[in-house]
Amino acid sequence: MAVLKQLGPYLSTVHAQNETLAAFDGPARLALLDAFAGSQLAVVHDAFEAWKGIRARIEELEHEEQDRLRLVDLWTYQKREIDDAKLQPGEDERLENEKRVLANAEKIYNAANERLRSAV
Repeated sequence: MAVLKQLGPYLSTVHAQNETLAAFDGPARLALLDAFAGSQLAVVHDAFEAWKGIRARIEELEHEEQDRLRLVDLWTYQKREIDDAKLQPGEDERLENEKRVLANAEKIYNAANERLRSAV
């Protein structure tokens, strides 16, 4: 009986009330199919591994291309912002000087206001 239990899954499909059991487990069915087809598993395995490697490389290249496109978009945006600003040569020095003048004007204004408050 024990021997039949071990051999049963390889020999037939068991039909019981409200239940059908497959004749073979997955690996046993695959081994039987490969043996019947005369497949050369090593060749198929090598081809599948090569295909997976190529697929991974394609995905990597697509990801790199997306990164490059994002950089191009960013650089295009930054160039447009710089062009729209219509910067002039020496403008940064002029703006720094104006900033210092305005900061000093604010100090003078605050000092004058303090002087007026203390005088009243």
